Amino acid sequence: MRYPGVLPALDGGPAIAFSSEALATRDAPVSPGKFPTLIFSHGFGSQPERHAWLSENLASKGYIVIAPDHADKPFNQQNALGEAIVLRAYDIAATAAVALADTTWREHIDADRIGLIGYSLGGLGALRVAGAAFNRTGAPATLIAHPAFSALLEGGPLDRGGLIANLKAMVLLAPWGGQSNVNAFAPASLAKVTTPALFLSGDRDDVSGYHDGVARLYAGLSAAPRAFVTFENAGHTIAAAPLPPEGRGVFLYEEFFEDPVWRKERLYGVSQHFITAFLDVHVKGDTTRAPYLALPDGQSADGVWPQPPGSPSTGAYASGQAGVTIWRGFQRRWAEGLRYRSDPQDTP
Repeated sequence: MRYPGVLPALDGGPAIAFSSEALATRDAPVSPGKFPTLIFSHGFGSQPERHAWLSENLASKGYIVIAPDHADKPFNQQNALGEAIVLRAYDIAATAAVALADTTWREHIDADRIGLIGYSLGGLGALRVAGAAFNRTGAPATLIAHPAFSALLEGGPLDRGGLIANLKAMVLLAPWGGQSNVNAFAPASLAKVTTPALFLSGDRDDVSGYHDGVARLYAGLSAAPRAFVTFENAGHTIAAAPLPPEGRGVFLYEEFFEDPVWRKERLYGVSQHFITAFLDVHVKGDTTRAPYLALPDGQSADGVWPQPPGSPSTGAYASGQAGVTIWRGFQRRWAEGLRYRSDPQDTP
C-alpha cells in the first residue's frame, strides 16, 4: 500500500499531491493475544503518515501503534496554533479511550501497557496527558481564552495527574513548549510527573529550542526516570519524513522536511535504536534491553574500540566486549555526533 500526502501551496502555487511507499499491509489479519500499545501524536500541521518510519518499525516489533490525524488547521489560518494546543491533549486521551472501547481492538490492546510518542506539538500534548498541567502565566494561557483549555491549567478540573491510566512511558521528539517565551507548563506540576521519558532533540533546533526549550523540559521532569539523546548540529526536523521527489528543488520544502547536516536514514536508525530499547524496558518490561540505555553521560565519540592500525571494519556491533567503550549497539567508527544524558540531576 501507499500513504497519500499533500505538499502545501507555496507562493501562490498549487498544493502538490504525492504518495509514499508503505511497509504495512492494509486489512492484514490480526495476531491473537494482547499487545503493548503506543499512541503517536504528530507535529503541528503534519499527518501521521509522515512518521511511518517509526510507527511501522515499532509495529513490526510487537506493538500496536495508533497514530491519529489531528487535522490541524493550516498554518496561516487565524488561531490555528491556539486551537491545536487546546485540542492536542484531548485528542490523545480520547484516542486511548476510543481504542479501549472498540469491540475489535480492546481484545488486543493491553490496557496495562500503554506508551506515548509525541513530536514537536505532539510532545506538548504527551506531556500534558502524562500530568504536566499548563502554566497559568505562560504564553498559551494568556493568549487562549477557551473553557476546554482552562480545564487543563494548573489547579483546573483536569489537573489531577495523568489523563491515561497505566501510562508506562513517553518518547518526546523535539517537544515544543519549554521555551522561556512560551513557558507552557507549570514548573511544580512538571516536577510531579513520574512517567519515564526519553527525549530526542537536535541542539540546533530553532523551533522548540534546545537549551532554552527541550532541555528545560528535561530538567523540569525531576521526578521521572529519563534519558536524553542529542543529535549534534541537527535542527527541528529530526522526526519528519524525507522530502518526496515532487518537492525537490524548492527550498521551502527542503527546509520543512530535511536536515542540513544529518541524513534521514541515519536519524531514523539511531532514533529507532534508542526508542525501541526504552519502550521495551518501560512498556514491555523487557530488562534485557536495559544495557543499551546504560551509557556514560557524554559524547558518543568518547568511546573507543582498540584495534591494530589498518584493521578492516567488520560491521560488528559493540556488545560489551572487553576494552570496548563504544556505545552498545553501535558499530566501530559510527558512534559519532551524539550526546547522552540519563542523570535526573543533570541537563544536556
